[in-house]
Amino acid sequence: MFLDENYLVYIFKTNWTFSKLRNLHIQGTRWTMGIRFENGFCRNILVTSLNVLRRGNLPTKSIFKVPLSNNNQIDESDSNDILCPYINYLSTDQCSETRLLRILQCTPMLTHLKLCGNRWDQSSLYYGVLWDNIQLNLIELIIEDMETYSLDLLARMLNTSNVSLRKCRVHICNYDRIDGDTIKRMFQPCEQLKHFEFFFEYHSSIHDLDPSIESIKNEWQFDSHHLSIYIQKNEVNRSIKITSMPCHSSFIFINNLYDWCVNEMDSHSNHFRFTNVNQIHITNNVDQLITLGYLYFLDRTFTAAYQTLQFDVCILESPEILFDMLIEDTSMPPVLRRVHKFIINSLDNFTPFMLCVWILLMPNLEILKISNLRDFDKIILVKELFLEINRDERLKSKFEHIKEVVLFEKDDYITPEMSDVAVKFQNIFINAIIH
Repeated sequence: MFLDENYLVYIFKTNWTFSKLRNLHIQGTRWTMGIRFENGFCRNILVTSLNVLRRGNLPTKSIFKVPLSNNNQIDESDSNDILCPYINYLSTDQCSETRLLRILQCTPMLTHLKLCGNRWDQSSLYYGVLWDNIQLNLIELIIEDMETYSLDLLARMLNTSNVSLRKCRVHICNYDRIDGDTIKRMFQPCEQLKHFEFFFEYHSSIHDLDPSIESIKNEWQFDSHHLSIYIQKNEVNRSIKITSMPCHSSFIFINNLYDWCVNEMDSHSNHFRFTNVNQIHITNNVDQLITLGYLYFLDRTFTAAYQTLQFDVCILESPEILFDMLIEDTSMPPVLRRVHKFIINSLDNFTPFMLCVWILLMPNLEILKISNLRDFDKIILVKELFLEINRDERLKSKFEHIKEVVLFEKDDYITPEMSDVAVKFQNIFINAIIH
């Protein structure tokens, strides 16, 4: 049963009892708490549980409109030295380590913990945060969108539940070096771990990234979890992303056409999937040809909706054959069916006819972005597109589903000539906003 915190004051009145109530999830501001009820005063259990949250300075509301007169009832203002065996689930947003520790000291029966949107620094080292006396029995630990300067905090949490933990999902951006031995050392003691997925992003301006990558590829696996991983290196911002597969995290995918850094997995496996990645940038900078099979591979691998697809070089293999297949064979399976936006960076070795083929390959395309092209290329493109439509009028209906054509960047100076070009694009993409 789920209940908003605001309704507690109306439902749990003094003269009401809920003898059959066993479990309740309460949704508050920046937190969700699951409570297990036992024989006794429901109000007492509620107040005790809310007082635990107050120890961590989480915002909670009073559930009493009038002062209490019953000696058996607990004071809402008392949040010191509480031991609360009723809380079994807790989810918090933006909770510091010191505040979290104050809560965990009071929740010996907590089995499910979820932390979201936290930024943990090393302040715990200065404020004397001690984990030595904390022993949890977590079954599930979820950490989402956390920024931290050290993985020590994660290691401490895992260490407190290494006997009981069965499910763990972490998404952490870290500023300390990540290597295979670090990951193995943290998770190997969790012998009961059955479901394990992770996404680590590591930024560094000092260390060479290649040794970290080689270490992760070759050293991190432990005996019971031979998970496959994908590694993405970005030399521009000096970062690497490491994710278990299938990947359920959201990030900007940037990689070459081929030679993706994958460990222990065939890239054609059903487990090789990115379920929440909707920005895909393929940097085929050596002018490799893009095959139909490769595009089907992208459609199978990236399963999120409303994708943005960008190729640095958009050269298709056998575009004439593809055109005939796509425009005449209605039984052909759709190719890039989830692509919502397509970005063209260059017209080098790329023809307007090939753009027509790309549009046919993406039946649900709504936004075409060509603002990265030179003005001269845009002028040539619109002229050639008119010729293609005149050669095959079936293209007109194929262009009608495009709702927006991005012709200019916000800070571009638009000359009268380019204003005329925009009008010509409007005559081609009749249902689109041209800007």
